[in-house]
Amino acid sequence: MLPINIELEEGYLEDETRDGYLVKASQKKLWACLLDLLIQFDTVCKKNNLRYYIDSGTLLGAVRHKGFIPWDDDIDVVMPREDYDKLMSLPADAFGEPYFFQNYKTDSYFTHINPQLRNSNTCAILKTEGKGYHFNQGIFLDIFPLDTVSKYKVFRKAQYLMLKFTHKLYEFAAYKKTNGNAIKRFFANCIYVAFHKHGFKKFCGLFDFIAAHPIMPGNRLAPVTFATIASFDVMDKKAFPKNYYNDTELVEFEKHMFPAPKKWDKVLRKMYGDEYMTPVNAASAHGQMHFDPERSYKEFV
Repeated sequence: MLPINIELEEGYLEDETRDGYLVKASQKKLWACLLDLLIQFDTVCKKNNLRYYIDSGTLLGAVRHKGFIPWDDDIDVVMPREDYDKLMSLPADAFGEPYFFQNYKTDSYFTHINPQLRNSNTCAILKTEGKGYHFNQGIFLDIFPLDTVSKYKVFRKAQYLMLKFTHKLYEFAAYKKTNGNAIKRFFANCIYVAFHKHGFKKFCGLFDFIAAHPIMPGNRLAPVTFATIASFDVMDKKAFPKNYYNDTELVEFEKHMFPAPKKWDKVLRKMYGDEYMTPVNAASAHGQMHFDPERSYKEFV
């Protein structure tokens, strides 16, 4: 039995062919847990008057499939910085069991920068984060702040470089390096030894500060997170005019309605190109991960 608090439509957990792609029952169980997380998140946001929008593949799935992209395995939401900061200040029990609002402040072992809402009675373990990583590794919903960025490309690039450097320090402090150039590995592991126990959280805080305080703030918003700093082009691709988020429109996602930016067409065209309505099979953004919707991560770590 799935550890969720929503009622599913009859037959939801069965195999389904969606837009020509076979979605197996095991994937549908994962989807059910993710949908449950999104509904719990939506409930808490409404209760506390917090704005948020479904984002990235979740938004694309809502528009194109009225639900999950057939091969997708995650949910992303973004929040204006003001609302994101309010969310971060909610009491630890705001979501209640088995849900856990996880960030570098609420989980002393957590090694990620962006917060996640987890279901503690499920399992979602990255191949690189199994044994020895003691933070909550339940199935999760990703939450990202929408921050103001400069309208000038040169200042956005400067902010990007600062974020990239801070993120690299965080990576070295959070994860022991076991491959690559010997000299680079030596210096990286020196940082790991010096900062792993508590110091990497300071890098998380610094990253968040830089993201929230751009050079010459302008008229654009971007989810400035580790996910968007893979390259400057990726980060810049997600820098949208603020007016894209002036108004909200409810869109259907797995028979439920969730908020999206009213100018979702412009957002999706900038993210995925003009042909975004044509499905293109893509790998998971989270890499190789072990999911188990019916067993807790505690049985595996």
